[in-house]
Amino acid sequence: MQQALFLFLRRNWETDKIHFNRLLTYYVKSKRPIQLLIFPEGTDFCENTKRLSNNFAKKNDLPPYKHVLHPRTKGFVEATEILRRDRTIKSILDVTVGYPGNTPEGLRSFLLGNYPHEVHFHVTCHPVESLPKESEKLHEWCKSRWAEKEERMGELYEKGRFGGEELAEGGGVKRRM
Repeated sequence: MQQALFLFLRRNWETDKIHFNRLLTYYVKSKRPIQLLIFPEGTDFCENTKRLSNNFAKKNDLPPYKHVLHPRTKGFVEATEILRRDRTIKSILDVTVGYPGNTPEGLRSFLLGNYPHEVHFHVTCHPVESLPKESEKLHEWCKSRWAEKEERMGELYEKGRFGGEELAEGGGVKRRM
């Protein structure tokens, strides 16, 4: 995965920032199209990470979440600012993935045959021009997307689909682009 330029973090921003910036600078200087996939929640969703996320929320005066983990926004903001400065970002695709019925928790779940029978995606495209310019507002923008994800996931688990999805013949969800 390192040869594919995956970025592995130690979850210590002072250490990770140097490595993160070095790799982003390399991407920008390569003059090749960049597709950067970032998971601001930082890890997979399970009871333990949910507990840790809600402890983080309590310490930072944030609401507890039931369906998603609170995002850690520093890397997202840093990447967005670097790529915007170097004019290599056109938009951010905000992807929410949900598994109605059963949510897999790690590799062990899959190996034991507990895998989702349905996967729902909700994708929103945010043009870079629509994003806040100031760092602090960009942090808040990211947190707001996660509050929306929490609400969206609650709806998925309650109704079996994301809000606004239309069912097609045969029970599948109509694809809208």
